[in-house]
Amino acid sequence: MPQAPYVVAYNSPHALNLGQGGEEYAYSCISYAKFVLGRLNEKWGNAKDLKATAENPYVGGLVLTTESRWGHVAVITAIKGTQLEVIEGNWIAGQVSTRSISLDEEFIRGFK
Repeated sequence: MPQAPYVVAYNSPHALNLGQGGEEYAYSCISYAKFVLGRLNEKWGNAKDLKATAENPYVGGLVLTTESRWGHVAVITAIKGTQLEVIEGNWIAGQVSTRSISLDEEFIRGFK
């Protein structure tokens, strides 16, 4: 699990729970994203079923990808030029991880 400093400031109705537990949600990208965004009580279904609702990426939003047969989501923690910094559950099986994703990756299908 990533440890501090994972401090993200942005205007959102949801707080990011970075570096504050959440390992029990790591086995599903959806569950972990809902944990990070403080939205555990919502039903989202599979990542492939989520509709892109944002034209551009934003910190605290989701990047939606085609990286598995169920799709994949990751929470955007920073945008650095053409790179998205994300935190996600289950990109590495059963783990929480961070990575950079280039905005020109073909597997990106949208933002939410």
